[in-house]
Amino acid sequence: MTSETRKRKWRWLRHVAWVLAAKVLLVVLALIGVAIFFGSGAGNPIIQRFIVHRLETVTSGHVALKAISIRWFSLEVTLKGLVIHGREPAGTEPLFSAEEIQAGLRIAGRAAHRFLLGAESFPERSPDSETAGTHQS
Repeated sequence: MTSETRKRKWRWLRHVAWVLAAKVLLVVLALIGVAIFFGSGAGNPIIQRFIVHRLETVTSGHVALKAISIRWFSLEVTLKGLVIHGREPAGTEPLFSAEEIQAGLRIAGRAAHRFLLGAESFPERSPDSETAGTHQS
């Protein structure tokens, strides 16, 4: 092997290393951008549309959701003003209605192989309802 072929081989290897490093850097920057986008709350409308569409698909009804709040570091989500209309006649009470729903995911155990999901629902309160002032979970 001559010194010229050896130099070409090293040049090629340096080129490959730079290309791979650039690709890894682009992937890392893209992941950081996605994390900032969703962490700042700018992605909440996208997530809200996804949740509404998924609930409409599951219930075959009309779903209304006023607001969503996601706390990524504590793995908690709050849905405000969730109303699900099923196939009930117009003018009747909706299938499900809640003023606020709070759900959280907690990693249980040292090996992080178990997850606990907790949710609390705060129903809409009306002065003439029997459930006014009660808390359901």
